[in-house]
Amino acid sequence: MSLTLTKLFEALAEWGIPLAKAPTSGPSKALKLNLEQTANASTLHVGTLTVQPSKFSFSYSREFKTTDLPPIPSFPDLEKCCESGTLFPFFQVRLPPTDRTDLAHYLASKKIDSDSVFEMLRVLG
Repeated sequence: MSLTLTKLFEALAEWGIPLAKAPTSGPSKALKLNLEQTANASTLHVGTLTVQPSKFSFSYSREFKTTDLPPIPSFPDLEKCCESGTLFPFFQVRLPPTDRTDLAHYLASKKIDSDSVFEMLRVLG
């Protein structure tokens, strides 16, 4: 893991943001990270977040690598597949606190377990 990611993990822990651990069992799942480009009404596939037993991974798409866009600062190496037993801070900070009543009602209406961070990311984006 890069020094930058290590520092981000430490900062999140200091702020009291719980770091989601990868599930120890279950099927592999993938979630595409897309960038909506309003200028030409198109979508660019930036990369894919994958969860497998005991690890999360993120890698850039071939399509994104051919653009002039800069990489996400948390994932500076376009060619490297990043892996971690903990959800990357770039994704972790996008999850609202699960103790919010409105969120609990919304997740229940969608039949999503608040412990499933991957499903929450899929739905809440």
